[in-house]
Amino acid sequence: MAVLFTSPIKLKISFMETNYQFKDLPFSTQLAIVSFSFGTILFLAHFIFPNYFPILVFGYIYLLIAILVNALTFFYLVYLFSKETDVEDLIIRILILLSNIPIAFLYAYVVLNTI
Repeated sequence: MAVLFTSPIKLKISFMETNYQFKDLPFSTQLAIVSFSFGTILFLAHFIFPNYFPILVFGYIYLLIAILVNALTFFYLVYLFSKETDVEDLIIRILILLSNIPIAFLYAYVVLNTI
């Protein structure tokens, strides 16, 4: 005896009722995610290829560029903070951007102590 289902079962999985696409996030949040991801990849590459000089050089160049781009974005958000009335969203975006600073310090500390 065969059992036939007349309608397919559809599952919708959402995390905390949010369904964001990366492209829909604000630029500062995208920058924070990309900076964290790329920095973590370089950090892990340092342990996969210990003391491999090109990774160290590329990592420090990336760190300098990331500091510059993130600082410019931070100053732009502070500028918007002084101009706009909806500051709650800007505060969240600033905090997300600034959350990479302690992570970068931790990664740099670990790398410098393993050389």
